[in-house]
Amino acid sequence: MTPQEGDKLVAEKVMGWDVNFMAARDPGSEQRLHWKDCENSTLYLPEQWCPSESREAAMDVVEKILSDWKNEVEIHATACAPNDGVLWSVRFKNMEGQDEKEDDYSFEHAVVRAALKFVGVKIK
Repeated sequence: MTPQEGDKLVAEKVMGWDVNFMAARDPGSEQRLHWKDCENSTLYLPEQWCPSESREAAMDVVEKILSDWKNEVEIHATACAPNDGVLWSVRFKNMEGQDEKEDDYSFEHAVVRAALKFVGVKIK
């Protein structure tokens, strides 16, 4: 799965957005594919909201999952050998026993993959 494919799946399956919304930014301009947050009618171009690349967008995903009071998140950062970076561990779980965890050297990738697994998307 490419980062762009993961971002689209997160927008649709986790955030609940319409990922096939066509709109023109300005009257008379060409319509382009947008992602529409139907809760507040916000439109995003796919390249504007990228949880696989943006810490802010990844935190949007965390906050969305936490908006259900039954869910919780654990985020751990482990410093690795010098120059190896930080290993991020992101775990989403709920009171019903669902528990999905991902580890990655990218916080954003760990969030995306754990969130997708948490909502039932099968990833390799």
